[in-house]
Amino acid sequence: MNKESKIKLALWILLIGIFLIFIIFIEAGFFSTTGGLINIELTGTDSGNWIGTSSFNDISFDNTSQRLYIGINQVGGSFGWFDYLLNATINKTFSWTNTEVPNYVQYSYSLNRTFMGTTTDGAGNPHFGWFDPVINQTIEASLSPCFFNNAPISDGDISVNRTTRPQRIYLAQSTSATQRGLFYFETQLNKTVCMTNINDPLNLTEQITELTYDYVRNRTWFALRNVFGYFDEDKNITYNFSNKIPSTLLNTIVDELTYDPHSDVIWMGTRNNRIGYFNITSNLSFVDVTINDISQLLNTSGLDGIKKLSINHRDKTLLISSGGGGFGYYDLSINRTVNLSNLDSGNWIGGTNIVGLSYDVVRKNTFIGAGAGIYGFFGTDVGSNRSNTIPYFTQSPIINMTNGLNSTYLDLNVFFTPRDNETIPLGYNITIFRNNINFSM
Repeated sequence: MNKESKIKLALWILLIGIFLIFIIFIEAGFFSTTGGLINIELTGTDSGNWIGTSSFNDISFDNTSQRLYIGINQVGGSFGWFDYLLNATINKTFSWTNTEVPNYVQYSYSLNRTFMGTTTDGAGNPHFGWFDPVINQTIEASLSPCFFNNAPISDGDISVNRTTRPQRIYLAQSTSATQRGLFYFETQLNKTVCMTNINDPLNLTEQITELTYDYVRNRTWFALRNVFGYFDEDKNITYNFSNKIPSTLLNTIVDELTYDPHSDVIWMGTRNNRIGYFNITSNLSFVDVTINDISQLLNTSGLDGIKKLSINHRDKTLLISSGGGGFGYYDLSINRTVNLSNLDSGNWIGGTNIVGLSYDVVRKNTFIGAGAGIYGFFGTDVGSNRSNTIPYFTQSPIINMTNGLNSTYLDLNVFFTPRDNETIPLGYNITIFRNNINFSM
């Protein structure tokens, strides 16, 4: 073979190698495309029509049981879930509600509970508790003596990845300007702690509109009108970073905060359709990314504020929804928005407020909950073959599974028995979750 032929052969090998690498990256989900994105409306799965046309308040997806837990604005049937494997919704009533409905719904993987904080009942009292899927019961926790009358639970977040203390559920109330509506529920002690003894230079006596937990540093970040800061668990003190936030954002109502562990930033969304992030590690500065909205996700007429921000832990992007049907994501790696609002075939979302977002890292589906009882998902799984998807590897009682780490702490050994002596299908990937977040693919 002459020199020219060798060069041509080498180039062909190089091109084939690049092509194979590209295909691998596509399969692994490193490239996000909208061309293959499908969307499924799920309102037809509403068994018994218990959701009906009631608006969604919050949703949270459990990657283990493949359930989308739901809180809706409907007295007498405000909680339940969509079962992905059964392709049906299930309403779960609970005795500790009167006229209140869940404002806040969040599933905890480590505790295997779905926590809920509600609006006020007829006596003006909010309620807090959880659903335990093992016993199929809802349990109420006492908020006494920490809660204030006539102030609903506005938000909450779970202190995951804790090593030195029991797990906490931080809760915020929509209180008056003379009350501190911030406390937490101690899961191990099964009691509510009022946080009256904290060193509070911020003087948290105004309505906390949003909070999020930074589990790397054990900090609870919160937003009030004109105030942005955090509570440090280790030092038992609040810190103020309001001077780092542009007045164009902080002077409006901040409706969304979320911690992004991949970029190590705090994302903020406001009622006037602005989005930005606070950089925790580098220079404690704030970056307003609204100017990077080349897809017009945030500037479309008719939108009514940022309703939900959620992290896609597989593609490491920020999912965004807004009033008026706006839906898409922000990719920090390329610093731009991607608008998916027009991809709902048949316009089933329309102009309704999308108030709930939750991501399924296994199938790469984004579930949404909106007004008028509208819910569904965007993603890559058309839902035509749910029956043999994933259950072989879930923590269902009918599975025999033993996990063992070898001495290098790198390999996970999984031993399992097929259900009902079924044949194990080929082509499965094992995904490792910690606190309901995908850490290894």
